[in-house]
Amino acid sequence: MRYPRVDMEGLTAIVALAETSDMAKAGELLHIGPGAVIKRLSKAENELFAKLFRKTKNRIALTADGRIYCSEASLAIEHAVLAEEKITAARRLRERRLLVGHSAHLPSRLLALLAHLNTESISGMSIEQTGGLDGDIERAVASCILHVGISFLPVNVPGLSVQLLLEDPVVLCVKTGHPLATKVEIRPEDLEGQQAIAVARETIPALHEEIAGFFSGFGLELNVVADAYTPSEALCLVEQQIGVCFLARSSAVLGRNVVTKPLFTNILTRKCGIFYREENAHPMIQRFVALIGERIAQTHL
Repeated sequence: MRYPRVDMEGLTAIVALAETSDMAKAGELLHIGPGAVIKRLSKAENELFAKLFRKTKNRIALTADGRIYCSEASLAIEHAVLAEEKITAARRLRERRLLVGHSAHLPSRLLALLAHLNTESISGMSIEQTGGLDGDIERAVASCILHVGISFLPVNVPGLSVQLLLEDPVVLCVKTGHPLATKVEIRPEDLEGQQAIAVARETIPALHEEIAGFFSGFGLELNVVADAYTPSEALCLVEQQIGVCFLARSSAVLGRNVVTKPLFTNILTRKCGIFYREENAHPMIQRFVALIGERIAQTHL
């Protein structure tokens, strides 16, 4: 194997300067002065026999060689950071500290259950939780950065063992006093002309596409007029009479000036699951998976 001539200091200086186009700002990212950035860059360019940056009127820009090198240098840094995070996760497991990632879009009651676990003293292990986007959580578990993940299903990353935690019917959320609030159940024709709020359409597109596809099968195209990042944001927009929205039944927080109406069929559901790497049979992970299942059963989520 041939080892690179440019060291990690050179790599990080090049990438930081490419990201900021400014010596001082690049130095701030690296916690060094601009003079140190120049020194590292000069050393790297000498090693490569190539000019990586050029000065323009208002900024510092990559040259053609710089663009080629920087794209690969960024990947090298990502892999180095990933290796550090994997080591950290492995050490935490030895220390009996479980790293758990969960989707920020989970039903509020499930998020509350997970938050409650942080306050408990669980014999033999401690739990450190972090929230994030579903796809990011899946990739972090697959890459061994996190030990366990909890998100909406399906999980599309190979190599993960997945268990269903709960399945919830999708309901329509409408403001109290809305004409649809008097309906016993919602049929496709009831939504004709209604303004709808899409929930997490950018972050979890499959969930929105499932709902849109279901109604398109009945010849109805949803009239989406607004996007909400989270269920709570969607409910706020419903309260402001921006439109109606579809949520898992357990995501509709009680106490709001909003009512939920069931759909005429239970085909549309939201599934939440817990997952970990298939080869990771550590007893602490198995115990946590069992604990979550027990708590869900006790709270009737």
